[in-house]
Amino acid sequence: MNPMRKLKVIFQAATQDTELNPTFEKFDETTSPNMRALRLSITIADVLISMGVSVADVVSMSLDITDRYCHRKVQFDISSTLITASQDRGNDREPLTVLRHATPRTTNNTTIQSIQELVRDIQHGKHELHVAEEILDSILVNPKHYPRWITVSGGGFISAGVGILLGASPIIISIMLIVGMIVSYILRYLGHKRVPSFFAQIISAMSITLIAAFVAWLGTSGNIVWLSNVNPTYIIIGGIVMLVAGIAIVGAVQDAIDEFYVTANARLLKAVMMTVGIVAGVLTGLYIAKQAGISIFVSPDLQPVESAIQILGAVLISAGYALSMQTRPLSILAAAGIGALGWNIYQLSLTIGDSALTPIVATALA
Repeated sequence: MNPMRKLKVIFQAATQDTELNPTFEKFDETTSPNMRALRLSITIADVLISMGVSVADVVSMSLDITDRYCHRKVQFDISSTLITASQDRGNDREPLTVLRHATPRTTNNTTIQSIQELVRDIQHGKHELHVAEEILDSILVNPKHYPRWITVSGGGFISAGVGILLGASPIIISIMLIVGMIVSYILRYLGHKRVPSFFAQIISAMSITLIAAFVAWLGTSGNIVWLSNVNPTYIIIGGIVMLVAGIAIVGAVQDAIDEFYVTANARLLKAVMMTVGIVAGVLTGLYIAKQAGISIFVSPDLQPVESAIQILGAVLISAGYALSMQTRPLSILAAAGIGALGWNIYQLSLTIGDSALTPIVATALA
């Protein structure tokens, strides 16, 4: 072949459009069933790991798939975001190994639950391989989700619920609701633009602090009378709790208990970095407000005010977080009920008996 023609062919092959996200590739039935099963399992593992599901659960589901469709045993290993599936095919053939790097995704509990149901059906022998591939392709290409304004409202419910727990006035709770929705939208926008979580936390925490400072300035300047008694601490704490709620501590601890220490350390480090981002954002916001001539005081000593309406705050926080994570309606109701139950256990642990438990012990019981 002519050298120039060869270079032209190579250039065309290198620059042609390719599928950027291998998760959404079409499954080719000309590939061997064994390879298709491996690809099916590792694609599912990719999606679940990127959405924060514990490693032990992901490995278990992946093995359920390969045990159903593969004649030989497959070994799975997950280290942080690197997924490895390897199959020993005997002495006469080389091992078959597939690697996949889990790419970050926005958590969608509806997608997670749909995949879990698919794996359960595969385990029970309800689907042939080609049917399972088609179902997974449908789940990933056309994921079910709520309209954006509904999921953004979930963040607002978290902030408003914190305000109710702290005994804030209706005006402050309304402001906290709006701030929570604004910050939720900021997080979604930054996530869409692939901004690292650390910087997204800084920008969000800084925005919360600046909004709180602006509201406090409106009250002290006399421009808006009904904002004169607004405590900016409520607004900042409500926003911070909303940011902290997104840190997947539970998955990291579960990975550590299940002895997947590499992934547990990676997730815990991510949680630490996101927390540092919150602190940096608040400090940056306070500094900018001070330079603009607005001095606000943020008290870390606010405590929940005992009231019968506090249970509503717990319900709003739990349901709001579930809603922001694209959870199915029935599961949102379950989350709200669990939030109410947890708060009641916490309150009873502090009050029942001659020697009331400390808040730390009461929190552990809840």
